[in-house]
Amino acid sequence: GQSTYTAGYEPSRGEIVATSQEWLSITFGDVQVFLDSNTSIELEDLAEDGPTIRLLRGRLQATADRTPIWITTNTSENTVFSGTATFINYDFLETVHVVPVDGSVQTHIKATGDYMLLPVPIAITEGYEPSYETIEVNLEAESSAGFYEWVEGLTKR
Repeated sequence: GQSTYTAGYEPSRGEIVATSQEWLSITFGDVQVFLDSNTSIELEDLAEDGPTIRLLRGRLQATADRTPIWITTNTSENTVFSGTATFINYDFLETVHVVPVDGSVQTHIKATGDYMLLPVPIAITEGYEPSYETIEVNLEAESSAGFYEWVEGLTKR
């Protein structure tokens, strides 16, 4: 299923947003965030110069226009400027996939001190020995293809 969520109030810093069997679209100014089912995020900061969202588990796609968005995980800080990216946190595997869809993602892996501008997908291993490697990803072939079709339908202009 799908949801368009209108809170009726201003969300606040520290608020947790979680989906179960539905998809959810959230807009922060000109930034759009789409949550797949079984996804949890924390609204870390809702500053006017761009929101910071912590991806606790699951899958989200973020589209930023003039305002950037920061997506954080246990080990990484990721920034999307004028583009679109998918982030998948396999919390049970301690692995995060960062997948640029349109444009690049600026990624900082805190534990290793690496800063990268990513035009290609990577898998970040979190946990005891953080590391990363480039990966091949076909979002349309995954079990979540319906989610991406839904997102595409909402973002067509």
